[in-house]
Amino acid sequence: MCIAILNKSQKLSKSVLKTCWDNNPDGAGLLYSDGSNLQFHKELIDFDEFYKNYSLIRGYYKTPIVVHFRIATSGKINETNCHPFIINDHIGFVHNGICSLTKGTKLHSDTYQLNDIFKELPKNFIYNPSIVKLIEHAIGYSKLVFLDNKGKYSFVNEDLGHWDKKGNWYSNTSYKQHVYTWVRPYQNKYYKNHLESTNLQKCDFCNVKSELQFDIDTHCYLCTECLSFQNH
Repeated sequence: MCIAILNKSQKLSKSVLKTCWDNNPDGAGLLYSDGSNLQFHKELIDFDEFYKNYSLIRGYYKTPIVVHFRIATSGKINETNCHPFIINDHIGFVHNGICSLTKGTKLHSDTYQLNDIFKELPKNFIYNPSIVKLIEHAIGYSKLVFLDNKGKYSFVNEDLGHWDKKGNWYSNTSYKQHVYTWVRPYQNKYYKNHLESTNLQKCDFCNVKSELQFDIDTHCYLCTECLSFQNH
């Protein structure tokens, strides 16, 4: 499962970021403000290059940085589908989850298509509580982190993630060492028959402790409720 992180000010450890990279291996990205404009960085291949850029940005700016590591559930593995996504000159975002509002294709991810919808909304829609409420209902258990050009952040479904003691927000627990093993379909001929159960672990979508099942469509461990929601 992808992971989205809001890194408010303190530098994240290299080991945490490497675990995120290993558990979510299809591209990483950074979104931040230079004080007046949105800036971003994307990396598909080299973790050390990604970490070098993160360290330089974190060392220079003490404002929030949005970090994202991707697992491709739809769309090609390329920079186009790699987060973050820039909506307009004022707002960018990252997404964690499977969006029921849009359907990914072989070419473009569900988040890419969600960004096309966001581009049609008023420029500063994230400050409109009614629009944000509609988005929350439309995306189900997905989580969104927005950042504007002044460095102000906001969430959709913040409560489905969690904060650590240092003031960083995580959309799930895949920043912890080897939460699960990522296996691509072409690496395992028995992949389609893969179904595992774990007891009283946190669901990758809703973050509630429950008996989980591995969903082969999303590559996530889901509780019964989230699995039912995904299958509909």
